[in-house]
Amino acid sequence: MCCRIFNTTSVGLEVTGRNMNWPIPEDVDLYLSPAGVKKQGISDRYANEFNIQKEDIFHWRSKYASISTIISGIHAKKETPESYDYEWFEQACADGLNEKGLMVNALADSDVEYGTKYNKNPALSSLRWSQYILDKFATVEQAVRALAKPKYRLIDQGMPDDSGNGGKFHICLSDAVGDSAVIEYEDGKPNIFFNPKSNVVTNNPSYPAQLILNEYWQYQWGISPIKNSNVLYTAPGGFSSTQMFERASYYFSFCKPLNTLSLAIAQTRNLMSAVAIPIEFNKRKFSEPEARSVYTTWTNLAVNRHGRYYFINNLAGNFGYLDFNTDLSDCRKVKVMDRQVEKQEPFECLNGNLNQLLQVSDTVPFERI
Repeated sequence: MCCRIFNTTSVGLEVTGRNMNWPIPEDVDLYLSPAGVKKQGISDRYANEFNIQKEDIFHWRSKYASISTIISGIHAKKETPESYDYEWFEQACADGLNEKGLMVNALADSDVEYGTKYNKNPALSSLRWSQYILDKFATVEQAVRALAKPKYRLIDQGMPDDSGNGGKFHICLSDAVGDSAVIEYEDGKPNIFFNPKSNVVTNNPSYPAQLILNEYWQYQWGISPIKNSNVLYTAPGGFSSTQMFERASYYFSFCKPLNTLSLAIAQTRNLMSAVAIPIEFNKRKFSEPEARSVYTTWTNLAVNRHGRYYFINNLAGNFGYLDFNTDLSDCRKVKVMDRQVEKQEPFECLNGNLNQLLQVSDTVPFERI
């Protein structure tokens, strides 16, 4: 049940926040990747496994440098509860900010339909979709114009873990001029919502339904064009996507503008905390004590106009960031989360500017070798 808020309350100090909610942490690195690198849409291993020919793979060259949150893990598919049919190492881009201020957030959406059956365009994994957008576009307007008529077909190859969950997402975009958009697929076609109301986004239902929910609550709170003589200043609790959306919209709608960047960042962090799910939250605490639910493993904040990208490991409590004020001639990375819950202590010290901790990486994520 992820949530993204594009905090445009303070003009010129816009900040994008995103909570990643998942039942377990992941192996996560922040990558600072240069421009000019050739990329490919799916891994060679995946192509070989499913008989996808080399000429049927989507390729591109990065136009802009980017900072990306990259999940790494063993991609595995269970044919039976006891055995795996296949497994190999894969990576996925969950979020990122490019040097022009374009922010991309990928949120799970189980209702999307990529519709690849009759699409003859070359294949692009949904795990690499976010990185492609970061690499190629400077603004939301540029991105939505191009993505409305994609030159690729999206492939759901599942998540890079053994959960068996599909790699189905809708994409949230925000940029340095304050534009915002949501892209989600239905019947194999992209639906693009490019409007100033797309500040708050969660997983499900579809984004048009989320906007209807927002109109209802805006009326209840007395801030819609329709007059309400019995205003209610309340917001739902709970952890479902709809409850999270309504609560995020509530807090965002009543935030006042601020006049410093540090306060705008703090305000956005507060907004994300208001819709976070506590560690080891268990909705079946009494009936099924061993049951496991999702919780907020990490939070991203991006200062779009200033090129600053925060990563908060909520199991370690750190508050570190990267920016583009470093060598952009090669790919660099820093590890920020471990997939084993009890191994987060090394990340407690990752506060402030993390550029000095970047290490040169042998490869760029999704590089065509």
